[in-house]
Amino acid sequence: MGSYQIFLNLKNLLKPRFRNRNLKNAAVIVLFLQAKMKPSMSKLAFFMLALLIISCGKSAPPPGPADAVLATFKALEAQDSAAFVASLSQDKRDMYSMDSTRVDTILSHWKGNHAEVKVLSVKQNDSTAMVMYNLTVTGREPHSRDSLCANVRMEAGEWKNGY
Repeated sequence: MGSYQIFLNLKNLLKPRFRNRNLKNAAVIVLFLQAKMKPSMSKLAFFMLALLIISCGKSAPPPGPADAVLATFKALEAQDSAAFVASLSQDKRDMYSMDSTRVDTILSHWKGNHAEVKVLSVKQNDSTAMVMYNLTVTGREPHSRDSLCANVRMEAGEWKNGY
């Protein structure tokens, strides 16, 4: 088996284990080098891998107010009614539950469209935030809007769109 084939096998083997691409690539390189090293060097290779895992194992920051706005548009693009409703604040969910056809209407309006959201600013306090963003919609009904504001609320430890 050639060196390149060993490298590809290791990369495919580690694919589901590492979400961080840089960490995965580093692990592949270390394991590749270990496969080519003398047995006495394998402990050093595992030490290097452990060091890379520790140094690259930073957790992602928690989702912020802007992520709630992005989640709403992502759900609309995907035509995912459950994700759309889940991205909304309780007040908005209650409003949509009174007339279930409203969600279907919104989703049908968004069918075939893609939203590009550029967050301009976020002003927040402990439980509420205002996200200002530009929206560019491409697809079936293209349009663009600048300086839109979304009011976002913290509910049960998560930011939700609308209040």
